[in-house]
Amino acid sequence: METMQDLAASALKDNPYFSAGAGLFGVGIGMAALRRISQVVNLLVRRNFTLTLEVASHDKAYPWVLHWITMKSSGSLIKGGKNSIGGASQHLSVETSVVRTEGGRIKAAFGFVPSVGVHYMFYQMKLIRIERVRAQQSLQGASMAPFESVTLTTFGRDARFFIDLLEEAREKAVARDKGWTVVYKAVGSEWRQF
Repeated sequence: METMQDLAASALKDNPYFSAGAGLFGVGIGMAALRRISQVVNLLVRRNFTLTLEVASHDKAYPWVLHWITMKSSGSLIKGGKNSIGGASQHLSVETSVVRTEGGRIKAAFGFVPSVGVHYMFYQMKLIRIERVRAQQSLQGASMAPFESVTLTTFGRDARFFIDLLEEAREKAVARDKGWTVVYKAVGSEWRQF
């Protein structure tokens, strides 16, 4: 006489629906394990093998970095003067500067910088992920300008990479302003560039 356990085992072994369900269950467990392993590996790589630099909009280096990114982007569309469009990116923001000449004429110059979003570029043979973020709710100081930041992320562990990048951005900004008079205005207890 067969035991109840042997009867149940033989009935389930011959049942194609049970076999298919058990197979799907096994595949589901395998996929869940792979997903969890990939999350852990992703976290370990981001923590141990990537370098991140965040530049906030109130930092003096912020405009330098934006213009440096525009200048260094590969495949410039238009080059020359302040009216240069940089990069293969089609997502740009405009910075307009208006100057009134002595004769009363108004001249406008358009400078382009990367827009809000994620961009990629190469610098010193390294891929850089650039993310520009604009906070909708947060306004900074009395200027009523929204808070923005640019985050640069690359593979590596040597912070000297970002020091070189910032130094090059500063040098390019100084070279761009060379020969011009820099005017400051008083804002509260500090002086800001006009």
